[in-house]
Amino acid sequence: FKEFLFFPNPTDGWLYFNKDLIVDRIEIYSILGELIKINRNVATSLDLSTYKEGIYILKCYLGTEMKTIRVVKEK
Repeated sequence: FKEFLFFPNPTDGWLYFNKDLIVDRIEIYSILGELIKINRNVATSLDLSTYKEGIYILKCYLGTEMKTIRVVKEK
């Protein structure tokens, strides 16, 4: 990955990414490892506002590379 930045973390809704990256796919998992949702062709932001409070694991794919990030969702 080029430098992969995401903010804010913790978030209460929107999670933003580098403006120069388009992520092919983001898989959202609960902290227990349950797959919750797959988002494709994510441009610069991801809406987590409808998710419950807690910790989520995001697997972000760009081409053949994958980066795992932990996101804290607040109220």
